[in-house]
Amino acid sequence: MVDSGGRFVLEGVELQKFEAWAAEHNKKCPFYDDGTQPSCPSGAIGGQYTYCFTPTGLGHVIVIECLCFKVHGNKDGTVNVTDFDSW
Repeated sequence: MVDSGGRFVLEGVELQKFEAWAAEHNKKCPFYDDGTQPSCPSGAIGGQYTYCFTPTGLGHVIVIECLCFKVHGNKDGTVNVTDFDSW
C-alpha cells in the first residue's frame, strides 16, 4: 500500500505473507545470513530482497524477489504478497 507520505509499505496481510515466506525461504537460501557467517553474502547493507510495487487501477501488486532468484534463477526465490482481497 501507499502511505500518506507517498511511500510504498507492507502492512497487514502483505507483511504476514512476506514474513511466513521469508522464514521458510531463509532456511535454504545461500544469501541468508543469520549472523554466523564471516561476511554477509548479500552485502554489507542488506540487499537480499528487492521489493517490486506495481500500481494498477485496482490496487498495488507487490512481488518480493530474493537475490537467489536473480543470481541462480531459484524459482522459490520470489513471492507475490498482494492482498487481492482488499481490492
